[in-house]
Amino acid sequence: MDVTYFFRVGVMEMIKIKGLLSLLIIIMLVSACGQSNSNTNGDSLDNSPNQGNESESVDNDTNGNNDQGSSNEASEKESSDKNEEGEDQMILESDLEYSVQLHEDGSSLIVQMKLVNVGEQTKRLEFSSGHQFDVVIRDDHGEIIYDFAEDRVFTQAFITEELAPGEELIFEDTWTDMDPSVSPLQISTKLNIYQLDGQSLPGEPFQLEKTWSSEE
Repeated sequence: MDVTYFFRVGVMEMIKIKGLLSLLIIIMLVSACGQSNSNTNGDSLDNSPNQGNESESVDNDTNGNNDQGSSNEASEKESSDKNEEGEDQMILESDLEYSVQLHEDGSSLIVQMKLVNVGEQTKRLEFSSGHQFDVVIRDDHGEIIYDFAEDRVFTQAFITEELAPGEELIFEDTWTDMDPSVSPLQISTKLNIYQLDGQSLPGEPFQLEKTWSSEE
């Protein structure tokens, strides 16, 4: 009877000890898992500054490219404005460079049209008549105050001109009734080339308009 009692007490004590050991093992495992997660989070945080720097570098590169693009666009626009308003305005078609110069001489306005062969081959120009060019001048209201071809009679015969490389063909017209008080003036010019090297030209490519003020 007494032996049985002590045996049962001993078994219960052993069960309690095993339970405590199991609980201790569980606590140790949970603690180890917590440390592992903490290390992983720490590594992630250490990498964050580098990612931020990479993002900042990409943003800086993008902004730099945008600034350069804006600068190029501004430069192109400035060049275009110069061509529209300056004396260097010209047209290049089939290796022929067409430009117009204006000169004031007292009460006269001289319109000079120049065609230069900038290519490496001789160019053959054909005009269907003596009406080789046009000059029309309008006032600031858009009304025609001078037309070169008005009341003129032109030779009705083909005219051929040949331009070797580097050579130029110059046409000149003088308007003798210019009134300095009428300003600015819009001068429209055109070359009436019928064929170039035996081929018809698409449209009328050699046309230029310029604005003239007596203050110039």
